[in-house]
Amino acid sequence: LIIDNIASIEHAEINFDAAPLADEHLFLIAGETGSGKSTIIDCLCLALYGDTPRLNAAKGADYTTSRDEGATEDNLKTDDVRQLLRRGAVSADVTLTFDDNDGTPYIATWHVHRSRNKADGAIQKPMRVIMTAEGVAQHHHYTKIKEIDEFVKQTIGLDMNQFKKVLDRAH
Repeated sequence: LIIDNIASIEHAEINFDAAPLADEHLFLIAGETGSGKSTIIDCLCLALYGDTPRLNAAKGADYTTSRDEGATEDNLKTDDVRQLLRRGAVSADVTLTFDDNDGTPYIATWHVHRSRNKADGAIQKPMRVIMTAEGVAQHHHYTKIKEIDEFVKQTIGLDMNQFKKVLDRAH
């Protein structure tokens, strides 16, 4: 999992296939308040589903981003994933590399940016892509939301609501 400019995380890489995580069947994400624990879960969900359970909890209310002095503000709903763009950043990315049950490697990405790649640019619509990793004989490349959602459901075995229930039970 590679995270760039999401919420409180400027850059992080988490390799679930390397020690110590690969050596454990179960692990705990722990840390101080505001250290990014929930953001890690958000990023997994963004890469796979383009949404986060945490933001859905506050559905519908208005949220105004506070940006640097002199910049215009973005008026977003509290459940809009674009608000996860780290303050002062012009773009944010999440990249998740995972294997299906047959060992086929996939890369899921989520990206959002400001227009003109400037701090005062309007936040654009997020983009998602899922594709097979380079070198895989049968190449898949999905960019349409319905295709991505169906592919994730078939590959992971869970849609967003089912995945959210798993997270709820984990808390």
